[in-house]
Amino acid sequence: MSIVNIAEALLGVALLIWILYRQMTWTAVDVGRMWRMPLILGIIGLATLATSGSAAKLTAADLGLLAIELAVALVTGALMGFVAVFRPITEQSLTRWRARRRSDGPEPTTESRTGWIGLALWIVMIAVRVGLGFWGHQMGSALAESSGVILLVVAVNRGVRTLVFSMRHDRHLSSVSAR
Repeated sequence: MSIVNIAEALLGVALLIWILYRQMTWTAVDVGRMWRMPLILGIIGLATLATSGSAAKLTAADLGLLAIELAVALVTGALMGFVAVFRPITEQSLTRWRARRRSDGPEPTTESRTGWIGLALWIVMIAVRVGLGFWGHQMGSALAESSGVILLVVAVNRGVRTLVFSMRHDRHLSSVSAR
C-alpha cells in the first residue's frame, strides 16, 4: 500500500466521520452552501477518473457496478432528503452560524438533521460500496476500488439529497409563512 493510498483512505475516513456527525447534529439550513460539497467532490471524482486512465478501459463489469452504485447513491440521497427534519433555528445554532458566516446573505430561520435514519442510510450506502468493491475486485473491475468512483458516488448522493432537501425546505418555509 502506497503513501497515496493511505492518504486517500485517511481522507475518506475523515470525510465519512464528518458526514456521519452532520447527520446527527442540528445544523442551520443554508441550501446554497449545501451544494458546495457535491460539486467539489464530483469535480474531483471526475478529474481523478480522467487522470487515472481507468475510465478509458471500461468493461461491462465496470459499467454494471457503477450503475448499481449510482442507483444506490440516488435512492439513499433522495431518502436522506426526504427524512430530514426541520425546526426553527435555536439561538445557539444561529450564533455558530454567525461565527462561520462568510457572506452578507440572509440569516437562516430553520435548522435540520436526518438523525438515526440518515445515519442508517449512510451505513447501507457504505455496506453496498464495500460489497461491490470486493465483488468488483473478484471480477477484475478496474473501477471497483477507484477513489474517483467513490467521490463521484458520494457527490451524487449529496447532490440528490440536497435537491430533495431544498424542495422540501421551500415547502416548509411556505407553510410556516402561511400560518
